[in-house]
Amino acid sequence: MTMAQQDDVKGQSVFTKQPGKGEPEDITNLYRHPKGSKDYKMTMQTANELGIQAVEERNDKQIHDVIITIETSSDVVVAEDFDITITMHNTSSEERNVHAKLLVFACFYTGVTKARCKEELLAVNLKPSETSSSVVHMAASDYMMQLADHSCLKIYLVGTLEETKTKLIAQSDMCLARPQLEITLKNTEGLKADEIFFAVFHFMNPVSMALTNCKLSVDGCGAEAVKSVDLPDIEPFQNLKTKMKLRLIKGGHQTLIAGFTCDQINNVTGYIELDIERLV
Repeated sequence: MTMAQQDDVKGQSVFTKQPGKGEPEDITNLYRHPKGSKDYKMTMQTANELGIQAVEERNDKQIHDVIITIETSSDVVVAEDFDITITMHNTSSEERNVHAKLLVFACFYTGVTKARCKEELLAVNLKPSETSSSVVHMAASDYMMQLADHSCLKIYLVGTLEETKTKLIAQSDMCLARPQLEITLKNTEGLKADEIFFAVFHFMNPVSMALTNCKLSVDGCGAEAVKSVDLPDIEPFQNLKTKMKLRLIKGGHQTLIAGFTCDQINNVTGYIELDIERLV
C-alpha cells in the first residue's frame, strides 16, 4: 500500500503553567533539541535508521502528488463556533480526485481520544498544479458535551487519490481557550499578613445552556485554606458575581489563583497578584 507522508505537524511543543501564575511557559527545548540544530538532525537520522521499517515508497513520485494542510483559528474560546479549512495542492501535472473523510475527536491532554464530535465526507477535483480549499463548519453544539478536562480537539483527514490509490492522511490538534474568570480585590490598601480582605469574582456563562453544579475555589502560597464554594446555576449568557472573604497568613508578594468548574466547562482559572505587609 502506498501511503502519503505528512512531513511536519503544527503544534509540536511542550508547555507548562508558570509557577504561581496562569500563563503558559514553553519548555519544548528541555525535551527536544531546537529544530534545525545539529543535535536535532542527528536525533532524526537515528530515529529513521532505527524505526520499525524503512519505507522505500517515500521516493515514489505518487507520494507527494497532493499536499494537505488543516488550519483552524488559534484563539477559539470554548462554546464558540469555528471553521476548519482543508487546503489541498496538486503538485503533479495530471488531474487528481480526492475522496476523503474529516473526523474531529474530543481528546484528553495526552492525545488519547474521548469521543467523536463530527464526521464529514469531502470530494475534491484538482486540476494539474491546482490548489483548492474546503471549509467545514464546527458548531459549538458539535463538541460542547464531549470535551475532556483541557478542552482539546484532534482533527484527522483520511482519504484516497482515485487515480493512484495513494492513501492520504493529515492531522491537526487544537486546544480551545477557556472563558475569563475575573478577580478584583477590596480593602487591600495597607493590608498586612493575617488580616481579612474581600475578593470579588466575576464570570459570564458563554454557552446557550445553563451551567450546573458550579463550584469556586481559591488557593495560593500563604493563603488560608478555603474550601470549594457551591454556586447557583448560571443561565445562558448571564453573569455571575460573588464575593469571598479571604486571609493571607504570609506577607510579601503573593498570587491568588481561583478556579471555577461546572458540569459543562472545566478548569476555568483566574489569578491576581498583590503585596502584603509582613508582620513585624
